[in-house]
Amino acid sequence: MPNESAKSRIVPILYRPFDVRYTFYTGKPNGFHERPRPEVMRHLLAGENVAIITTRAQSQQEPYWSKVFVTTILNEGHFATDINYAFPLYLYPDAAGEQGALMPEAGRTVNLSKEYLQALAGVLGQTPAPEAVLGYLYAVLHSPAYRTRYAEFLKRDFPRVPLPPDKATFDALAQLGRTLIDLHLLRDPALNTPSCKYPVAGDHRVERVAYDESEQRVWINAAQYFEPVPPEVWAYRVGGYQVCHKWLDDRKGAVLSYDERLTYQRMVTALERTLALQAQIDAVACGAWGW
Repeated sequence: MPNESAKSRIVPILYRPFDVRYTFYTGKPNGFHERPRPEVMRHLLAGENVAIITTRAQSQQEPYWSKVFVTTILNEGHFATDINYAFPLYLYPDAAGEQGALMPEAGRTVNLSKEYLQALAGVLGQTPAPEAVLGYLYAVLHSPAYRTRYAEFLKRDFPRVPLPPDKATFDALAQLGRTLIDLHLLRDPALNTPSCKYPVAGDHRVERVAYDESEQRVWINAAQYFEPVPPEVWAYRVGGYQVCHKWLDDRKGAVLSYDERLTYQRMVTALERTLALQAQIDAVACGAWGW
């Protein structure tokens, strides 16, 4: 049996969009993880935190840029197919003064540059709360108009987010972004009653994953399915992955537990609400920047 120290190394990790697994994390390279990135990941282990995940460029085979998500836990290095980078909102100090320490001491600082916060304060008339800034950034990165406007740049480098033109724009986008974050972390109260249902009893084994657009059903075997799953939700992508298909396809041959079935229902509902929020984000963004 593993001792208590070893057990403490077993932690959740975001493997793929909405797909949480468990891993044995030591923070040491070339061990269980080849590149564990303790200099970043320790900030997600140390205490309450949230991080935006994105990439430096877009793969040529992807139809559009969608490489952004959010996590409160460790994330797998190829979470969105290409190498990803996590940007924690808070940085926790290292009590031992060593980069590889996994559990820093209490206390944290905001991982936003002084210059950026000063620029925001110049527009807003005050320094915004860190969570509001995160919401603002997350909203803009989910704007379809932003993704179209900067499509060529996003193929080559990290995304860059413009300053808001005024406080009203910032406040509106920050609120929409914070709602989006809660949806993607599956912690929004609206997900407690998912719109997606799983109506047929059976053995819950994923034998095949098939989508029936006319009935808006995702079949997992000859008898059982999730519904309704609108076509735009079924097609929704995060990076290189078609989310609703990938989540089930990775479980082929497995029997879905009650919690897994509920997670899928909540995920579908979250994506349906995401699409509605993206339309609202675009309405604000296009009005502000004329995209």
